[in-house]
Amino acid sequence: MLSSLRTAAALCLLTALGACSSITDSLSPGRPASDAPARVALSASLPRLQSSQTRPVSLGVVASYLRRDAEPALLSSQRIPLSEAATQQVPVSIELAVCLADEQRSTAFTEPRICQVMLSVSLLAGGQVLDVVELGPIQLQPGGTVTVVQPVTLFEIESVFLSIAPSTQPLPFTVDTLVVGSSVAFLANARDASGASVTDRVVQWMSSNSAVLNVASGGVVTALAPGSARVTATIGGRSTSLDIVVRPPVRRLTVVGVPGSGGGRVVSSPAGIDCTLNGSAASGTCAFDFNSGTSVSLTASITQGAARFGGWTGACMTFGSAPTCTLVMSENRTAGAGFTALSPITVQSTGSDIRISSGSSAGISCTFMNGVGSGSCSAPFPVGSTVVLDRSHLGVVRVLGFTGCDASTANACTINVRSGARTITVNTRAGGVLEVVPTGNGGGRISATGANAGALADITCERAGGTVSGSCSGAYPGDTLVTVSAVADARSRFVRWARGGCSAPMSSTCVVRVPTGGTALVEAEFALDVAPITLNLIGSGGGRVRADGDVVCEISASQTSRQCVFEARLGRSLELSGEPAGSGAFLGFGGACSTSGTTCTIAVTGAASVTASFSAVAPRGEIKITSVIAADALGRVITSNGDIACDVISDATSGDCRHEYTYGTSVTLQAQDIANLGIFRRWGAASPCPGSTSLSCTFTVSSGSITASAEFRRP
Repeated sequence: MLSSLRTAAALCLLTALGACSSITDSLSPGRPASDAPARVALSASLPRLQSSQTRPVSLGVVASYLRRDAEPALLSSQRIPLSEAATQQVPVSIELAVCLADEQRSTAFTEPRICQVMLSVSLLAGGQVLDVVELGPIQLQPGGTVTVVQPVTLFEIESVFLSIAPSTQPLPFTVDTLVVGSSVAFLANARDASGASVTDRVVQWMSSNSAVLNVASGGVVTALAPGSARVTATIGGRSTSLDIVVRPPVRRLTVVGVPGSGGGRVVSSPAGIDCTLNGSAASGTCAFDFNSGTSVSLTASITQGAARFGGWTGACMTFGSAPTCTLVMSENRTAGAGFTALSPITVQSTGSDIRISSGSSAGISCTFMNGVGSGSCSAPFPVGSTVVLDRSHLGVVRVLGFTGCDASTANACTINVRSGARTITVNTRAGGVLEVVPTGNGGGRISATGANAGALADITCERAGGTVSGSCSGAYPGDTLVTVSAVADARSRFVRWARGGCSAPMSSTCVVRVPTGGTALVEAEFALDVAPITLNLIGSGGGRVRADGDVVCEISASQTSRQCVFEARLGRSLELSGEPAGSGAFLGFGGACSTSGTTCTIAVTGAASVTASFSAVAPRGEIKITSVIAADALGRVITSNGDIACDVISDATSGDCRHEYTYGTSVTLQAQDIANLGIFRRWGAASPCPGSTSLSCTFTVSSGSITASAEFRRP
C-alpha cells in the first residue's frame, strides 16, 4: 500500500477512463471554508455485478495523509452505501485536524493549511473486497472541496492468475523450481466475474519465507537460500499463490592427469570422484557435480609404476605435493594430478662449518665438519624437477663453488633431475680474522655488517670515555673483502685510519682483505671535536645567558655568583646573549667575550671563560635639554606625559629640562613653536636625532646621560 500511496499518478491506472498527465487533470478544487471538513466528490462507475447482485454494495474509503518522509499516516476510514446505478456520485468527507496538528506532515505547498491526502477506494459487496483503486496525492484544506473529474471505474474482480514475464531470461527449468541466485519476473493478471481482464491494478506481493524467496513490489522473485516458500499475489480482494522450491546450484569438479607423468589414483570425499590416471590418460569417474559451497577433499595415492605423487596443478596448485587437496565448490573447478619417478642426489665436501640444503625442495640438509657430513646428505627428487642447493656458513670456511651441477655460482648449485644417481661436490677455502681498534682522545664506533656474508658475527666496536667495548673482532671466509665503517660520537670527529692499508685513509669507510688463515688489523682514530665554555654569572641581580638561543646558565637575585660549563663545537661561532630577570638589568659580558651590550660572539678555538654581570636594580639615565638657538628666539621641548616641559630662550633654558628614565625606556621629545617668537628648525648635533627636522625625536635610554639640543629661529 505504501508504494501506491506515494504515486501521484495513481489515477492513470484507470485505463478505462483514458490517460492523464497529472493529478490536477483529474481533480477540480472547490471553495474552502475555515473549519469545515474537506470534501472529495467521486464519480463511481460500476459494471454490472454478477456474483454480488443480491448483496449490498458499498464503497470503502481509507484516507491517509503524507508526512515529510513520504510515509502515509491514517486519517479516517469510512464505508459509503451505493445504489444500483451504473454511475453515481459519491461524496467523501474528511476531517483534517490530525494532519494539521502534525508538525511532521508534508509541506510541499506554501499554503500552511493544506494536507496531501491519499485515498484507497474499495468496492465492497457483503463485506467482501471486490476491487481497490488508489487515488492521490490530493491537496485538501479545511472546508475545501475537490472533485474527481473523471469517474473512478471499479470491477467485480473474480480471479487472479500468474504468468512469467516475457522479459525473463533465461527461463527457469520449471516454474515452481529455482536455483539459489536466480530470479524470475512474474505478472499478476485479474479477471472480473464475466471473464474480462482487469488491467492497471496495484498488485500486493508476499513471500511466506523471505529468507528463501524475496519478492519485490514489481513481482520479481529472487531465490536466496535452499528451501521452499509460497509466493502470493493479491489484487482487490482476490489472491493466487505458487509454491516454489529453491535448490542449491551445482558445480562440476573435474580431475585430469599431467602429460608425461606416472600413474596413480584420485578419490573424493564426499564420494563422487574415483579417477585412475596414467599420464594424461584418465579412466573411471573423473568428473562429478557437487552442490555449490560443498567442501570436497581430493586424495592422491600411488599405483603400480609410480614412485611418488608429484603434485597438483590447476585448482589444487597451492597444495603442492601434499597428497590431499581441499576445495570449496563455489564454481566449476579442474584439478590436475601427476605421479613421477625419483632419482637420488648426494652432496660431499672436504671443508668444515658448512651446511648445504635443498631449500624449498625438501630432502637435503647436510652439515660438514672436517669433510664429514651429518644430517640428510642424500635424498631422492622427482625426475624432471629442478633442485637448487644453497650453502650457509657455520664458521669461516669460504665456498669456492660446486662440481657436478647443471649450473652453479659460489653460492648455489642448480640441478635438473634426470634418471640416475648424481653426486655434488662443494669446494672450499679456510677463513681468517678481522680485528678493529678505536684510538685517540675522542669516541666513536667501528662496524662491519650486512654485506659481509659468511661472518661468524657482526663487528660493532665502540670507544667512549677512554673505554673500548663491544665486538671488536670477527671471523670471515679467507680472502674476503670486508667494508669497515667509522662513525664518531656527538662530541668527536673521525680523524683517519691508522692501520688497515686503506686506499683512502681519511674516508670514513675502509675496505680490508681478510687473509686466509691469518688476521687483518684495522685502527680508527677519533678526536674530541668540542671545547668547554665556562660561564661565570655575577652581580646582585638575577637573569640568564643563552647560547645560540638556548638557555645554558641562570642566576637568581639570591645568589652572589653561579658557574655553568657547556660544550661547543670547535671551529664555529657562538653567539651569547644576556637577559635580566624581574626588574633588574643585564650589565654586560667580560672575559673571553668582553662587551657592554646584551650580546657577544666568540669563535670556539678551545676552552674559554666568559663573565656575565647582572644588577638587581635597573640603571637609570638622565635626559637634559639644551639650546642651539638664534638670538632672541623662543621655543619649547616637552614629553607627552609632562616629565619634560622645557622653554628654550636664546641660549638658555628654563622649566623642567631634566628627567631620569630607566634603561630601555622609549622616550619621545616633541618640539613646539612659539607664535611670533620662535620656529623649530632642527635637532642639534648633540641630540639623539642629530640634524632631524621632524618635530618628534624618539629614542631608547641606554646610557647614564643623554643631551638633547633643539634649535629655534626667529620668525
